[in-house]
Amino acid sequence: MAGTQSKNYEDELDSKELTSENIKKLFRESADVVNRAILIRGRADLKVVLFYVDGMVSQRIINDDIINPLSTSVLFDNCVSIRHAFKISLEGAIETSSIEPTQSVKKAVEAMLSGMSVVVFDKLASALIVNTIGFEKRNISAATEENTYRSGKDSFVETLRINTATLRKKIKSHNLVIEEASIGRQSNTRYCIAYMRNICNDNFISLIKQRIAAIDQDKAASVQDIYSNVVKEKYTPFPMAILTEKPDVCCMSLLEGRVAIIIDEIPYSLVMPAVFGDFFQSSSDYSDNFLITSFFRIIRYLCFFMSIIFPGFFVAVTTFHPAMIPYSLAIKIAASRTGVPFSMITEALIMSFAFYILIQASLQISRAIGATISIVGGLVLGQAAISAGIVSPAVVVVIAAAAIASMAVPNKEVNAVIWLFQLGCTLLSAVFGLVGTIITVLLIFIMLAKSKPLGVPYLSPYATLKPLQLGDSIIKYPQNLIRWRPAFLRPKNKRRKSG
Repeated sequence: MAGTQSKNYEDELDSKELTSENIKKLFRESADVVNRAILIRGRADLKVVLFYVDGMVSQRIINDDIINPLSTSVLFDNCVSIRHAFKISLEGAIETSSIEPTQSVKKAVEAMLSGMSVVVFDKLASALIVNTIGFEKRNISAATEENTYRSGKDSFVETLRINTATLRKKIKSHNLVIEEASIGRQSNTRYCIAYMRNICNDNFISLIKQRIAAIDQDKAASVQDIYSNVVKEKYTPFPMAILTEKPDVCCMSLLEGRVAIIIDEIPYSLVMPAVFGDFFQSSSDYSDNFLITSFFRIIRYLCFFMSIIFPGFFVAVTTFHPAMIPYSLAIKIAASRTGVPFSMITEALIMSFAFYILIQASLQISRAIGATISIVGGLVLGQAAISAGIVSPAVVVVIAAAAIASMAVPNKEVNAVIWLFQLGCTLLSAVFGLVGTIITVLLIFIMLAKSKPLGVPYLSPYATLKPLQLGDSIIKYPQNLIRWRPAFLRPKNKRRKSG
């Protein structure tokens, strides 16, 4: 019902005549919307009304490029009618780089709320939209959440046009297409879709456009608002798109044949489609020796599975299969548990939950003391728990090793997935022993194998009918041997380089 009322309101807005009175009625209770009547060259028969939102415009541009020319320009001396004045204003009397005519109230209002100014010609039921954006914005700075070692130090900011300009600076090609639109019935959030026209598969572009156009909700001002509508794999914790604050990562993805979505007021880019291996790569991989890069990529994959399996495996072996433990080690573990009142599974859960709480606390409080709480809290809690006889040293070592291994994966969303499966593996292993550990691994692979973001197998390049490409997957070939773009993206231009 609410959606129908909103649509009716939008239809009513479209049907309104573009006059200053109608715009005043829309903003009659808003103190920040300024309107000013201007007489062109002081003539009462050439009256226009200027509208803008205070705080979102540059007063200098308004005074110098709109009000002053309309009041003093000699171009209007021979003006015979308001229509003639409209034409003169459009053709150069208003001295701005961007000016656009419109007869739509909705378009005029959206322009005002984006920082534009609107000059309304009441007698013509028309207006001129003038670019006067001048609100405060954050300067480009180094990325704070992603590794910048031997890679670009710039990052996306909250201003859409700065972000698109950053992409243009890095990819100086006319084939880079940046399409802009808005979504959200109430928020009217601007966003853009970026892709390489000569590389990206048309199916990806049309599918993303279709799914974004189908979004029908009041607010679409966050990454999740778009992600949850574009991605159809809703029941998997694994990320189906790359969320990055680094323009160089975004550009590398575009040149492979992916599509980037940039949202106004959000300093990130959403890159689709993504596959599982993308979340184990770092931008610094392309600045290091290929042998070193391959070694550390393999380490990251091992750390992923180790961090999930290790606590559960330890609980299963010590509880159900103690014969698998070397005798001397079993004696030490048993000795360390002397006086501990809880079972092994209870100890593991206590330490795991303590770790999860520390991580959550470090994310919620200010950055200045977040790191301190994580380090000091971990040390204090671990030592105090051992001294108090609540947990054994062996469990602390196992949970700490799993926690450190999870941090080796360079993607925060995958880190959260690790902790979720780690808890599940621990519980299943406590009930079924090593069978529970195997069940966890099978569930992970089933979930990965079933996912197909935008029709691309999530385990590509290993689970695809396309030719197998290992050049930039778990291992990395020397740069001069990586000649083809990923086959699973079905790019128009398959070759990266000649040779």
